[in-house]
Amino acid sequence: MWSILTKNGVIAVAEGANMPSTPDVIRVFQEASVLFAPGKPANAGGVATSALEMQQNASRDRWSFEQTNDRLAQIMAEIHDRCHRTAEEYGALGDYVLGANIAGLVRVAESMCALGVIGRRRPAGVAPCGTPHARRVRSRVISKAVAKTSSRPSLLPR
Repeated sequence: MWSILTKNGVIAVAEGANMPSTPDVIRVFQEASVLFAPGKPANAGGVATSALEMQQNASRDRWSFEQTNDRLAQIMAEIHDRCHRTAEEYGALGDYVLGANIAGLVRVAESMCALGVIGRRRPAGVAPCGTPHARRVRSRVISKAVAKTSSRPSLLPR
């Protein structure tokens, strides 16, 4: 079925659910140079809208549709840019699956550092988050994750 889409000239696919496309289907799209937006970034608008609603409620404020829509557009543009930059950084320009997965992993790791979950009780000689050593370790962890999950070994970071 998916190859029928590519044979008929589909140029873009955006998942409308959380990861309904199998790795084989994604590979078909990528090999046919179809722009593919995975579910995580493509569906982030709903999550962002809920967060904006909670923020509005917490501040007991009332935003216009335009204000909310402008903020949502900004959030979605930032998500796109982050996925694009991350894929490019790892040598996979245009691979939003890889970009979204790595960007998400990095964001979680950075949040864990900021909250003190990582580095709270470090053994002697282990650098805290944010130091050059910690960034090198993070890079190695991500490289290993990419190597294990990628169907294309050439996607290791430069």
